[in-house]
Order: sequence, then structure tokens, then C-alpha cells
Amino acid sequence: MSSRITVDGDRVSIASRKFWPLLIFWGIWLAIWTVGGITAFYSLVLEKLRSPLGVLLAAIIGWAAVALCVAFFWLWFAFGKEVVSTTEDKLILRNEILGHGRSKVFPLERVMNLRASGLFGSFFTWSGMFKIYGLSGGVIAFDCDGQTHRFGKLLEEDEAKEIVKHLRSRIGPFSSGSSN
Repeated sequence: MSSRITVDGDRVSIASRKFWPLLIFWGIWLAIWTVGGITAFYSLVLEKLRSPLGVLLAAIIGWAAVALCVAFFWLWFAFGKEVVSTTEDKLILRNEILGHGRSKVFPLERVMNLRASGLFGSFFTWSGMFKIYGLSGGVIAFDCDGQTHRFGKLLEEDEAKEIVKHLRSRIGPFSSGSSN
């Protein structure tokens, strides 16, 4: 398996793929954006610019929203990872940045058809663009309660197949599509 994938018993960790040119660009851009925004904020507070307060507040809120989004993307690509773990009765998917994140828990008896699967759908939508950059979706899929869930963002096909093989060995017959 790839060096960005770690298998430890009931836990598989998939580090985000590092796009170094993008990480460097976003890091520099974020630093300049932050300095510019702080400078504008201080000049607003200290010099009382003649622009209407509502326009200035909207600009500051917009600046902060853009800065937070770019900071999140940068943190994900620099330090993010997907953690897939199993217990006796649960499959747990977690996206983490520096140990913090959200988990989705699925009862194993309802997890069906675990498989390596390609990316589908249009890439000309917002959600499609997130898939291309590894911010959503994934190439490993399973069905639970009538919905398809995905993980394993930007994995190669052989990596996805290895993870599926490992998880099937851990979670047993539920992953192959059979029912109780």
C-alpha cells in the first residue's frame, strides 16, 4: 500500500494527498490575504473611513469567510486524513485535521456491498469539483439504508482494492451484500 495509508488492526488511516504547488500557493496567498485584511480592518477602526458602515461590515465578513475557507482547504491538504475503523457492530468514517473532526457511524448489519468504485457524476457542479480536489466523495463505496456512502478520496484503484479487502476481512459477511 501507499505510504500515505496506514493499517493498524481495526483502523485504516488515509492521509490526504499532498499537492505541494497548491499548498505553497495557498499558504502564501493566505498570508498576504490575512495581512491585507488586518490592515484594512485597522484602518477602518483607526481612521474611520467614509464608506457606509454596512458596506464595510459586509466586506470584512466576506474577507473573513474567504480566509476561513482557504485556511480549511490548506489545513485539509496539509494535515487532513480519513480514518476508517470498525468495532464488533459499527463501521466508523472520520475526517480529521490535526486530530479534530467529525465521525459518521454505520451499523455493520446494514452495511452492504462494500466495493472499490470510481468517481461518477458530473464534475461541472460544485460537488463534482470538490470530488476532483479530494474534498468530498471517494473511490470506495458501500450501501447503507438505501443510500450510497463513499470514502477514500483520491486513492488509486489498487489502493482502494487493498483497503476493501482488508475491511471485508474485518467486518465479515455484511460487506458482501448478503443479509442476516
